[in-house]
Amino acid sequence: MSIGNSSKLIDLELGGNKIDGSIPNEIGQVKSLAILYVWDNHLTGSILVSIGQLKSLEEIYLSGNHLSGSIPASIGNLTSLAIFSLFANNITGSLPPEMNNLTNLEYLFLSNNFLYGSLPENICLGGRLKRVAVGYNHFIDSIPKSMRNYSSLVRYKVFGILPCELGKATQVQKFDLSSNLLVGKILNELGQLRLLYVLKLNVRKSEQNKHNTTYRGSVKMTYVLVAPVRASGLLLILQ
Repeated sequence: MSIGNSSKLIDLELGGNKIDGSIPNEIGQVKSLAILYVWDNHLTGSILVSIGQLKSLEEIYLSGNHLSGSIPASIGNLTSLAIFSLFANNITGSLPPEMNNLTNLEYLFLSNNFLYGSLPENICLGGRLKRVAVGYNHFIDSIPKSMRNYSSLVRYKVFGILPCELGKATQVQKFDLSSNLLVGKILNELGQLRLLYVLKLNVRKSEQNKHNTTYRGSVKMTYVLVAPVRASGLLLILQ
């Protein structure tokens, strides 16, 4: 029986097995599918263009496989998608601008791939993003500047340079920059995040001037973790 004949299938969970081979193209025929869990297997091949036909999809877990190729532009058709988990694969290329259409996206996990370029500029305009993990790729700019609607964001794992617009994410509660390869300055704009109570920093490189390597702000926190860094002067001051 072909999976394409499962016209009433809503939830497909095959995670944590030893399934190999590629994702069958017929999966694009299962228009009722809302949840696709195939994480932690041995799947190869690429993400099918036909996945864009599954407009009822709300959750996609493809993490922990051996998938390669790029993310198809058809992913932008999945306007109901809330969770897109693709970390720990061999995905290459840049993120398609069609991802801007994912206005219901809440969780985006793309870490540990070979992606480059930058995140789509308007991917945050839906205002629903809560957690984003894009570290260990080759992004040039991993935080879009259009962050005005990041009111629900609670955790962000990034790679690259922090933009000043980060200070507009005023509802951020947990800011996780650990296990990244950040460059540039520790932003004074972090002092605008009044609700922030967890800040984790693991900065590998700092370009902050030797005589101006302080962060000054009025953020009140209950837990701060600053891992050892190679930088001159004091890296973090909380007032």
